[in-house]
Amino acid sequence: MTPTPRPRRLRFFAAVALASLVCLCTAGCGAADLADIDPAAIPEQPTYDGDVRPMMAYYCVGCHAPKTQLGPNLSGYDYSSYSGVIAGFSGIEETVFVAGNMPPGGARKLTLYEQAVLARWQENGFQQ
Repeated sequence: MTPTPRPRRLRFFAAVALASLVCLCTAGCGAADLADIDPAAIPEQPTYDGDVRPMMAYYCVGCHAPKTQLGPNLSGYDYSSYSGVIAGFSGIEETVFVAGNMPPGGARKLTLYEQAVLARWQENGFQQ
């Protein structure tokens, strides 16, 4: 058996060290929260039509509307209209901001930026 050449071993250990460093650096990324978002990056006056409706259409309306892709709306929330989002905003706060379990399963979750837009929209009085 021939010994492994030294340069090959060095490259291997360098790759392992780099992979370990990447893992360590990204381990804390899940701890981010809305306070980590630059307030200047969020629209000053988000509106339902310009900012919130597109998010609801992408993330929520597939399941939370009078007639959904999955059949009747069993959740009781209707996020397909301005009035429905306002009426159910406490549900959004609970499941998106607090519990972090909506959308469910492996579906893409709202980004921190999108959550910050929703929070500012609420702070500004739910402008249409």
